[in-house]
Amino acid sequence: MKISDVDRKFDRQCVIWMGTDFNLFTFPESYVEPIPIFLDFRNSFHRATMVIDRSVSMKDIQMLKFQYEVKQSGSLYTISRDIPEGPLVKKIHDLVNTHAASVVAIYLEKRVLKMKIKFHHNAEGDISEHLLSMALQFEDFHVEYLGPSFGIREDLLELDRMFSLTSLSFSIDEDASNPKTLRRFPDGTVFELQNKAGKHMTVLAYPDRITSVPEGVLEISGDDLIYETEYSHPALDAIRSEAYAEGVVRYNYFGKLEDGRLKVRILLLKSHLTAYLSLLDKIRKENSQWNIVLDGVSRIGDSTFSDF
Repeated sequence: MKISDVDRKFDRQCVIWMGTDFNLFTFPESYVEPIPIFLDFRNSFHRATMVIDRSVSMKDIQMLKFQYEVKQSGSLYTISRDIPEGPLVKKIHDLVNTHAASVVAIYLEKRVLKMKIKFHHNAEGDISEHLLSMALQFEDFHVEYLGPSFGIREDLLELDRMFSLTSLSFSIDEDASNPKTLRRFPDGTVFELQNKAGKHMTVLAYPDRITSVPEGVLEISGDDLIYETEYSHPALDAIRSEAYAEGVVRYNYFGKLEDGRLKVRILLLKSHLTAYLSLLDKIRKENSQWNIVLDGVSRIGDSTFSDF
């Protein structure tokens, strides 16, 4: 299977936005460009990171440094802060951790926090319940769109136009000793890593066929062949933790097994490519037994969705 084969497996989508009720960052009014945001959902997303370029004045940067943790990397500033848990934070956490739902993107636009979420129609009732509850409870919570999904390809092309993305591919030996190995699924299955709560990764599996549902796997849709399971790999867990720690903004994260090797394709901010390569090299040296190999780096294009 190819990424294009699972393009609209999650056939529904919603876009929500929050204003003053969710004051994530106090930001200079003069900065009008959309700002990518990454929320660490592992612990009720106690950490938020945004990335801005050097067009912000030094006066504004000093103001941000007074309030948040600011790191400079080349022409970019990565700004992070801890988030105290409150009623709206808890509601968002519950929304994004709905089974059969997945965060597409989070960003600030004109000082408003926007979040795009895709989901399967089997989760429509749960998503509807969350949205209605939040709309009634929080005055500055709004549903901008709820309807058919535009698909992975269109979502990533839109993000590329907004922020400029890069496709990075690497391969790694699968951990055959793990009882929850991805080898439980048929050859050719496409996997998608989810940014959700929990110690271990959550993975969506899109096989083109399956005779029986493996133990510990949740069936999202038998008709559309979508499954969800926890997954852990020592080196991948380390890469994930380092990326969180460094505030590297990532979007879709795909995997596919071939001859005992897990091929990984990650879509991330072009501006964070060097940082990701650095942490990948660090983990490669610390975990040499997994034989991590960089396979490719390219711009987003048709091959991103077909050559996998």
